[in-house]
Amino acid sequence: MKKLIVYFVNVVFVCLFSINATAQQSFKGTWHWENSESSVSFIFSQTGNKISGVHCCVVDNGNHIDCEEDTTKPTIQGTVDGTSINLSFTSTFSLAKGKAAVKRIDNNTIEWTITKAPSGIFYIPKHVILKRE
Repeated sequence: MKKLIVYFVNVVFVCLFSINATAQQSFKGTWHWENSESSVSFIFSQTGNKISGVHCCVVDNGNHIDCEEDTTKPTIQGTVDGTSINLSFTSTFSLAKGKAAVKRIDNNTIEWTITKAPSGIFYIPKHVILKRE
Protein backbone atom coordinates (compact mmCIF):
# COMPACT_ATOMS: atom_id res chain seq x y z
CA MET A 1 0.00 0.00 0.00
CA LYS A 2 2.83 2.39 0.89
CA LYS A 3 4.54 1.69 -2.47
CA LEU A 4 1.26 2.38 -4.27
CA ILE A 5 0.92 5.79 -2.58
CA VAL A 6 4.53 6.72 -3.42
CA TYR A 7 3.98 5.60 -7.02
CA PHE A 8 0.76 7.65 -7.28
CA VAL A 9 2.44 10.78 -5.86
CA ASN A 10 5.31 10.41 -8.36
CA VAL A 11 2.90 10.01 -11.29
CA VAL A 12 0.96 13.14 -10.25
CA PHE A 13 4.20 15.12 -9.89
CA VAL A 14 5.45 14.05 -13.34
CA CYS A 15 2.10 14.92 -14.94
CA LEU A 16 2.00 18.37 -13.35
CA PHE A 17 5.61 19.08 -14.35
CA SER A 18 4.93 17.98 -17.95
CA ILE A 19 1.83 20.18 -18.24
CA ASN A 20 3.72 23.20 -16.88
CA ALA A 21 6.72 22.66 -19.18
CA THR A 22 4.47 22.29 -22.24
CA ALA A 23 2.60 25.52 -21.47
CA GLN A 24 5.84 27.44 -20.99
CA GLN A 25 7.35 26.21 -24.27
CA SER A 26 4.40 27.52 -26.27
CA PHE A 27 5.67 31.14 -26.25
CA LYS A 28 8.96 30.43 -28.03
CA GLY A 29 9.04 31.50 -31.66
CA THR A 30 8.05 34.30 -34.00
CA TRP A 31 4.63 35.96 -33.59
CA HIS A 32 3.24 38.25 -36.28
CA TRP A 33 0.36 40.54 -37.23
CA GLU A 34 -0.06 42.82 -40.24
CA ASN A 35 -2.53 44.86 -42.26
CA SER A 36 -2.15 47.01 -45.37
CA GLU A 37 -0.29 49.79 -43.47
CA SER A 38 1.48 48.12 -40.55
CA SER A 39 3.43 45.04 -39.51
CA VAL A 40 4.23 43.81 -36.00
CA SER A 41 6.56 40.93 -35.06
CA PHE A 42 7.83 39.60 -31.75
CA ILE A 43 10.53 36.92 -31.56
CA PHE A 44 10.61 35.19 -28.18
CA SER A 45 13.23 32.80 -26.86
CA GLN A 46 12.68 30.98 -23.60
CA THR A 47 14.72 29.25 -20.92
CA GLY A 48 12.56 27.75 -18.19
CA ASN A 49 10.08 30.45 -17.23
CA LYS A 50 12.26 33.32 -18.49
CA ILE A 51 11.46 35.04 -21.80
CA SER A 52 13.68 37.35 -23.80
CA GLY A 53 13.21 38.64 -27.28
CA VAL A 54 13.03 41.42 -29.80
CA HIS A 55 10.27 43.34 -31.51
CA CYS A 56 9.87 44.92 -34.92
CA CYS A 57 6.97 47.30 -35.54
CA VAL A 58 6.63 49.13 -38.84
CA VAL A 59 3.58 51.42 -38.97
CA ASP A 60 2.02 54.08 -41.20
CA ASN A 61 3.33 52.51 -44.43
CA GLY A 62 6.90 52.50 -43.11
CA ASN A 63 6.89 56.12 -41.93
CA HIS A 64 7.46 55.03 -38.30
CA ILE A 65 9.70 52.15 -37.30
CA ASP A 66 10.31 50.75 -33.81
CA CYS A 67 12.49 47.74 -34.51
CA GLU A 68 15.52 45.83 -33.26
CA GLU A 69 17.05 43.92 -36.14
CA ASP A 70 19.83 42.35 -34.06
CA THR A 71 18.22 39.38 -32.30
CA THR A 72 21.18 39.21 -29.87
CA LYS A 73 20.10 42.54 -28.30
CA PRO A 74 16.86 41.77 -26.42
CA THR A 75 14.29 44.55 -26.17
CA ILE A 76 11.90 42.28 -24.23
CA GLN A 77 12.44 40.53 -20.88
CA GLY A 78 9.77 38.66 -18.95
CA THR A 79 8.56 35.79 -16.85
CA VAL A 80 6.07 33.11 -17.86
CA ASP A 81 3.23 32.56 -15.42
CA GLY A 82 1.22 29.60 -16.72
CA THR A 83 -0.45 30.77 -19.93
CA SER A 84 0.70 34.39 -19.72
CA ILE A 85 3.87 36.48 -19.64
CA ASN A 86 4.53 39.60 -17.58
CA LEU A 87 7.24 41.55 -19.33
CA SER A 88 9.10 44.79 -19.74
CA PHE A 89 10.14 46.18 -23.11
CA THR A 90 12.23 49.01 -24.48
CA SER A 91 11.21 51.07 -27.50
CA THR A 92 14.06 51.26 -30.01
CA PHE A 93 12.62 54.55 -31.24
CA SER A 94 12.84 56.48 -27.96
CA LEU A 95 14.67 54.00 -25.68
CA ALA A 96 11.80 54.46 -23.20
CA LYS A 97 10.70 51.45 -21.14
CA GLY A 98 7.21 50.05 -20.73
CA LYS A 99 5.40 46.99 -19.42
CA ALA A 100 3.09 44.55 -21.17
CA ALA A 101 1.16 41.36 -20.62
CA VAL A 102 0.96 38.53 -23.13
CA LYS A 103 -1.78 35.92 -22.90
CA ARG A 104 -1.80 32.69 -24.84
CA ILE A 105 -5.15 32.24 -26.58
CA ASP A 106 -4.18 28.91 -28.14
CA ASN A 107 -0.96 27.25 -29.36
CA ASN A 108 -0.79 29.55 -32.39
CA THR A 109 -2.32 32.80 -31.07
CA ILE A 110 -1.27 35.31 -28.39
CA GLU A 111 -2.66 38.62 -27.20
CA TRP A 112 -0.25 41.53 -26.49
CA THR A 113 -1.48 44.34 -24.21
CA ILE A 114 0.62 47.25 -22.94
CA THR A 115 -0.06 47.67 -19.20
CA LYS A 116 2.27 50.64 -18.66
CA ALA A 117 3.14 52.74 -21.70
CA PRO A 118 6.67 54.10 -22.16
CA SER A 119 7.05 57.79 -21.31
CA GLY A 120 8.52 58.67 -24.71
CA ILE A 121 7.36 58.22 -28.29
CA PHE A 122 6.99 54.59 -29.34
CA TYR A 123 5.40 52.68 -32.20
CA ILE A 124 4.63 49.38 -30.49
CA PRO A 125 0.88 48.65 -30.53
CA LYS A 126 -1.05 49.00 -27.29
CA HIS A 127 -3.09 45.91 -28.09
CA VAL A 128 -2.73 43.30 -30.84
CA ILE A 129 -3.55 39.65 -31.50
CA LEU A 130 -0.59 37.82 -33.11
CA LYS A 131 -0.27 34.47 -34.86
CA ARG A 132 2.68 32.09 -34.69
CA GLU A 133 4.75 31.99 -37.88
